[in-house]
Amino acid sequence: MKEKHWYAMYGSVEDDISSIAESVANAIETPMQARHSSYIGDYWMASPNMSHDSLKSEIRIRMNYDPQFGGLEEPDHPQFPILVYISRVSDIDSLDKKLISLNLQRLAAKLL
Repeated sequence: MKEKHWYAMYGSVEDDISSIAESVANAIETPMQARHSSYIGDYWMASPNMSHDSLKSEIRIRMNYDPQFGGLEEPDHPQFPILVYISRVSDIDSLDKKLISLNLQRLAAKLL
C-alpha cells in the first residue's frame, strides 16, 4: 500500500522573504537555498527528510506574485505577500506547530 503524504500551504503577513526563509530553516533544522525561476521568480527551497519512504519532502517559500502572468499566485489570499508550500510530508503535526510558531498561517492542507 502506497504511503500517503501531506501537502500544505501557509501564508505570512511579513514581506521579507529572506527573513522568513531563515526562520523556517532554523525551525526545521535544514538549510534553505535561494533559487530563481522565470516562472515563479526568486524563491527559497529545502528538501528535508520528513517522509517515511524514499520520496523527499520539499518546502518552497515564494512571493504571492506570478511574474509570468502578473497578478497574485494565490488570489484568494491577497493579505499574504509570502507563501510557504509543503510537499510530501508524512507527519504534518510537528511541522505545523513549528510553522505556526513563526506566525505563519495554514491556508490549506491535503493528505494525498
